[in-house]
Amino acid sequence: YFTITRDDIPIYTVDASYMLDDRTGYIKINRFAATTHDEFIDAMLNLQSMGMDRLMLDLRGNPGGYLGQAVAIAEEFFPSRTPLLSTVSRHGRFNQTYASRKNGVFKEKPVIVLVDEGSASASEIVSGALQDHDRALIVGRRTFGKGLVQQQYELVDTSMIRVTISRYLTPSGRLIQKPFTEGGGEEYAYEIYRRDDSAKNDAIEFVDHIPDSLKYTTKAGRTVYGGGGITPDIYIPYENKINGETIKVLRNAKRPFFNFASKKTGIIDGKYSSFIDFKNNWEPNDNMINDFFNFLDADTITVSRDSLMLDIDYIKNQIKSELAGSVWGKNESANIRLLFDNQVLEALKHFNEADAFIGSIN
Repeated sequence: YFTITRDDIPIYTVDASYMLDDRTGYIKINRFAATTHDEFIDAMLNLQSMGMDRLMLDLRGNPGGYLGQAVAIAEEFFPSRTPLLSTVSRHGRFNQTYASRKNGVFKEKPVIVLVDEGSASASEIVSGALQDHDRALIVGRRTFGKGLVQQQYELVDTSMIRVTISRYLTPSGRLIQKPFTEGGGEEYAYEIYRRDDSAKNDAIEFVDHIPDSLKYTTKAGRTVYGGGGITPDIYIPYENKINGETIKVLRNAKRPFFNFASKKTGIIDGKYSSFIDFKNNWEPNDNMINDFFNFLDADTITVSRDSLMLDIDYIKNQIKSELAGSVWGKNESANIRLLFDNQVLEALKHFNEADAFIGSIN
């Protein structure tokens, strides 16, 4: 028998926050919920106490969420009264303008924002505001393009209907929303899967079809584009693609990487003085990889070992990441995973460009 105790289970929206190097903090936000701003501030203050003087904000795969939380986070990068976004509607009562209500805690430090086609809505509001004001360098792939405002109304039978009432615009007046086509909602939703695998080619193809009426110039002289999400300043495609067999293991509901690593924590006991010591000096050896393959067999997860071996570096990284997470926590787990993240590693090379924007809006 088991005794089960009812309790509140917190669901965090800041997936990870840690120092990428002596100067650079990294914060990953998976969505914008009621606690996101509080989590973000806690992470920022902690990183600043560790010497952070520049930030990489990761909004990749973030589908959005609470508008108020997106505005609250955006204003942490600006002086008071900086315009952040507006909404426009056919009916003037729905038009609204949002501006920062205070001086942000990080208003004078370089920022890079990572985005991709999974970044939508509130993520596009934050990245669009920072790009329009030359406050941050936007890096990665073009965002989804979801910029509609909906309001919920109760019907006479107490059911609810959500009605689109307005559209989001960035501070320069850019429309975030991408157009609907003849295919309707399904065409709109799945358009991201037909984009060119090369982030640069996708952006070039998109920009080539943008009319002059949807092009805007920032104070720093950058051309930014509306009508289809946020186009990054630096295009970085995905690399390190893995094959289908590895994906099968990664997405298996039994969580084999996590379960395997949780049984191997004994290899760390008394052997590594710290996480950094472990990070720099331990790698899965051939015996551990063989143990992992045997673990998959014992857990009736049938995959081709030959195919997995094609992604062996990725698999080693996943095992090391989960092992770090089991011993030290989620931040350390993410720290290991990002060693295999080409977009993060490449983005680090562009802070000189982000640095050049500081003071441009003051």
